[in-house]
Amino acid sequence: DTLVATTQDLDTEHSGSTWTYDNTAKTLTFGANGAAANTVNGITLTLNDRILVKDQTTAAQNGVYSVTTAGADGSAATVLTRASDMDVASEFGGANVYVSGGTSGGTQVYKVTSTVSTLGTDAVSFAATCTACAAVAVATTQDLDTEHSGGGTWTYDNTAKTLTFGATAAAA
Repeated sequence: DTLVATTQDLDTEHSGSTWTYDNTAKTLTFGANGAAANTVNGITLTLNDRILVKDQTTAAQNGVYSVTTAGADGSAATVLTRASDMDVASEFGGANVYVSGGTSGGTQVYKVTSTVSTLGTDAVSFAATCTACAAVAVATTQDLDTEHSGGGTWTYDNTAKTLTFGATAAAA
């Protein structure tokens, strides 16, 4: 999941320097060496943290990023690189991003609401689709009937929105 979402343009959140977007490298870099920006929406960033950047003034910069360089005052700028699962335009169509933390906007799911044909050029918009959501903790790797063979099947009830395994005596 994504650790934190921005609540405003990164330049506004980190006054005193600016974030520079490099479309070729797919990175956002804060300031120069010596000006670190390691806090976003109340979360201290560490290497490999994922961030939903959703409120840039230049909306083409919005997307999911990973911290690839955790800045340090006096020695290194903070660098965010587009996450590998959202670094080409085709990965944006209707994508959902779960955000787990932050002073505001945590435990929410954000959905891409814009059409992205050219990443870095087209505006990318996100809208909250679920507030106070919980992330799904497990995913199946195969059909549930295959995974739980040997005496039962899964039945889906569209009205109740439930999956039930076998008879009441069968345990999944």
